Amino acid sequence: MIMNKLQKMQKKTTIFLITLTVISFLITNSSAQATWINDYDQALKDAKQHNRPILINFTGSDLCDWCVRLKKEVFSKPTF
Repeated sequence: MIMNKLQKMQKKTTIFLITLTVISFLITNSSAQATWINDYDQALKDAKQHNRPILINFTGSDLCDWCVRLKKEVFSKPTF
């Protein structure tokens, strides 16, 4: 009876540790910092090499309310 409980506890602990390891691995790999590339040719080369899309931000001056809002609410966030 006690051995059975101990085996169940070990199994649950093992499953928990494996799950924790997988989650940690996924979080670590998904949080890699992206860097902006300001050179178009270099960005194109890098995008092709890593099979990624390119985001090009065409912006106006500080008189453009939507441009200012985009910079403030999106581009300035660490998650972006």
